[in-house]
This record gives sequence, structure tokens and C-alpha cells, in this order.
Amino acid sequence: MAALLDPDQLACLDATEPNYVRRRVSATSVLLTLDGGEQPEGFCVYESRWGVLAAPGAPPLELRSQRDLFALLRSRLPGFAELVGAQDLEATMNRLAENPALRGEARALFEAAGWSAPVTLDGDCATDGQTVRR
Repeated sequence: MAALLDPDQLACLDATEPNYVRRRVSATSVLLTLDGGEQPEGFCVYESRWGVLAAPGAPPLELRSQRDLFALLRSRLPGFAELVGAQDLEATMNRLAENPALRGEARALFEAAGWSAPVTLDGDCATDGQTVRR
């Protein structure tokens, strides 16, 4: 999925997503083809400050809906269901959004269970006009 954002929208996203860092990726590193066939010379991705979710010894989880992710974590990650509760997805997300301590407990659970993997973006990523080899 790609979103075409103007500078004001990017600034808003940057301000409201403190757990992510925006990185610019060049088409020489990663080729992106939009639905209409256009291939931009570069684009931005958001890299998590906390890493990505991956079962121990497995590659990072593929992208999925929040509902599917929580169902997977509730079934495969011991302690997750007890931590976040059995409420519906919206109630669970609201609890996490309102409670920094609960989010910290979830991060600690991921790390303790070996479900936290580092971000491994390959290629050239540019931040603040500088290109960094990743």
C-alpha cells in the first residue's frame, strides 16, 4: 500500500508517530511500482524504533490487518492475551493508546519471548538530505 502525501501531511504523520523514523529509499535500492504502473525515483518508508515482530527463529511477520495480527499474537505468544485482555479489537487498541505503561509491558513481553527483531532495511536510505548505507 502506498500513500501520496503532501509536505503538510508528512509533517503531521511525523509528529503523530513518535515510534517511527521516516527514511527515504531510492529506486536504485528498492523498485516500487504503483497500481498505474508509475515507478517513482524514490519514496519514504517509516522504520520502527522498536524493531519488528518475528517469532523466535522466524523471519519478520508479513504485513496483515491489526485484527489478524492480534489474533495471531493471542494464539501464539504466551501471555499476550492476558496482557491486552479479551476485549474486541477497538477496545484493546484504545486501552493500548491510552496507557503508556501497558505499551511498555507489551514491548517487554515481545522482547522477553524473543518476538522482537531488529529492522533490516537494505539499500540506501536518506534522512535529512544525507544518504546512509544500511
